[in-house]
Amino acid sequence: MAKKKVNKRRDYNLSSRDVITYEKSRIPRQTGFMILRGPGLNATEAIEENGLMRKMGIKKRFKLKFMQAMTLDDVIKHFKEANTWASGIIYHLGNITDEGEAHKKTIDRLLIPTLEIKEEGKASSLVEGLDKMSSKGPSANE
Repeated sequence: MAKKKVNKRRDYNLSSRDVITYEKSRIPRQTGFMILRGPGLNATEAIEENGLMRKMGIKKRFKLKFMQAMTLDDVIKHFKEANTWASGIIYHLGNITDEGEAHKKTIDRLLIPTLEIKEEGKASSLVEGLDKMSSKGPSANE
């Protein structure tokens, strides 16, 4: 028999200024990663990488969501959406340039780890970045 959900908030006479705190959920967030690509990347390499990442996801039991961004506004929008469901973000901006560092400011506000793929960075491909991110688990932003 299923347990009946009991409402912990018993006093409904609170004003709008009162702070209500709820307990943290005991249900862990399902592991899922967002893979974000910018414009100007090789399409055939992306298709091959997607296949390898899907196999890795099946093997390690996590979900993947592949996204494409054409502008900096799209990148920021995808980051904010992923903050609600993802365990991590692996992204490659491609040809998108950000002089004002707007995407870095958004990353600083995220509650999930992120990994940027660059040729001179910690990971040179999305597959390598996903392997690093999935093996170390959720930690701090990089």
